[in-house]
Amino acid sequence: MNNLRPWIFAAVFSVAVVGCGSTSTTSDPTPGSLAESVAAATPSTAALSTTATSTTTPPSTAPPSTSPSSPTAANETPAVLVRTGAQRLVDEDFARFAGQRIGLIAHQNSVVESGHLLNAIDASPNVELAALFGPEHGVRGTADAGVFLDDDIDPETGAPVFSLYGPVRQPTSSMLANIDVLIYDLQDVGTRYYTYISTMGLSMQAAAAADIPFVVLDRPNPLGAQLGGGVLEQRNASFVGQYAIPDVYGLTAGELANFIVANDALPGLSGLDLEVIELDGWERGMTWDETNLEWIPPSPAINSPEAALLYPATIYFEATNLSYGRGTEIPFQVVGAPWLDAEKAALELNERQLPGVQFTATTITPELLEGITVEPAFLGETLPAIQLVVTNERAIESAAVGVHLLDVIFAAGREAGVDPLSRPGWLDQLSGSSDLRVGLSTGVSPEEIIRSQRAGVDDITPALEAAKLYE
Repeated sequence: MNNLRPWIFAAVFSVAVVGCGSTSTTSDPTPGSLAESVAAATPSTAALSTTATSTTTPPSTAPPSTSPSSPTAANETPAVLVRTGAQRLVDEDFARFAGQRIGLIAHQNSVVESGHLLNAIDASPNVELAALFGPEHGVRGTADAGVFLDDDIDPETGAPVFSLYGPVRQPTSSMLANIDVLIYDLQDVGTRYYTYISTMGLSMQAAAAADIPFVVLDRPNPLGAQLGGGVLEQRNASFVGQYAIPDVYGLTAGELANFIVANDALPGLSGLDLEVIELDGWERGMTWDETNLEWIPPSPAINSPEAALLYPATIYFEATNLSYGRGTEIPFQVVGAPWLDAEKAALELNERQLPGVQFTATTITPELLEGITVEPAFLGETLPAIQLVVTNERAIESAAVGVHLLDVIFAAGREAGVDPLSRPGWLDQLSGSSDLRVGLSTGVSPEEIIRSQRAGVDDITPALEAAKLYE
């Protein structure tokens, strides 16, 4: 680990991360890491009333796909069963690691048919569960968002639990001393600022330094084939963005691990023994419902597949003085503020005819939601807001929607005599450069900003394509 470049340590340890999907230093933690348990991920009722609006037709929603909770009709083709890398490993009873001591990086999404993966490992006579490593919210997803975690002992298995969410973000040599293989099984959402992929890269470095194999148990990317947003400039590298990739990068975790190694995205990985246990039955164009997998929130505010799809469109509002739905049942699917003319803004956005999404005026009242939102902005206030509704999961371009949404909100702020941007440096860090902020503040059209971003995406697309494992 002594050979790691200084900027890596600066990036990793200088940013206070509050939510795996991104990092925030405000009291309103952002999502992007582990969610609470499945039960905790269903928030208590937040006041949410839709106001009538003459400026937009109520958005239609795409018909639901067949899912485990909705039996397939007799005349329909049964849903394809996607097997995760974790399930494939369990199905072979860990034969490829027979006799080895396993270190597992896991959270509440690390499940297989029988329950949590760590319990399956512990119960197998073929391997030993030697150590657990927990990102934000912990190995079992029981910690509140943004809370730094201490090392612990797992009460069910007795295995040591090492925290990777706190002052230490990378496994140390002493943590790895008694394991033979380090396995990563975290569900992310296919965005650069979701911190799980930073945890993955740092753990890959640690495994390489300790000369032990690193194994990624692959899981679907909820955003599928989407590519978009700005490519990270290295001066903005941090725990919420370590790699020179777009906001939305179109790879699974296993594919991204391939990309990181092949493109020297982090130092110290040339000798890494990397293995990806691939998904079985997954195709990049699948919606989440079509995978037949249960949705378990990977972070408290990403409480549905729709929230995951809209997350790249609304995450930028962490850098503003607007609410982005924390403290409601639809976080990252709505933005609002006391000064906002929501009906006028919704009309303007719908007139732009952005593919796969519609906008409607509504009201929200943020509330305290235990284990999900500690101090939401505008607590107890009823706010005019714009709700985003996904109408076509395959057509939506989430990052581009975010640029248009910012453009309309910034214009509304100028009319109201309000500057919505409260944390300009944070916007640069999330978007990967100052280009988005400067463009919006100097009157550059959203179409031109998006064209510029796509040029950067086009440059890196061949390298992303080379890392792919699935059609």
